[in-house]
Amino acid sequence: KAIIKAAFGVEPTFDGLQLTPAAYFPTTSARLTLDVKGRSITVAYKNEGNGTRAIALNGESLPLTFDPMRETYTVHIPTDRLTDGAVFTVTD
Repeated sequence: KAIIKAAFGVEPTFDGLQLTPAAYFPTTSARLTLDVKGRSITVAYKNEGNGTRAIALNGESLPLTFDPMRETYTVHIPTDRLTDGAVFTVTD
């Protein structure tokens, strides 16, 4: 659970999913598949060396909000956007 929440930042909420990946990943790529709210989702991380965080859902860029407590970016996805097989791509 600690890796899922701290590193990948996957946090189910009452009305969806909060995704707040760690500001620093000690690897150039990582992938996690898990069930959230009865749906199988995948979170894939890739460090492309561009220095800019981006998060996409099934290839569509999502608007990010900066979380000053964690010093990283976060995104909230409503439950109706969580489809079985959804792929979240996090790039730096």
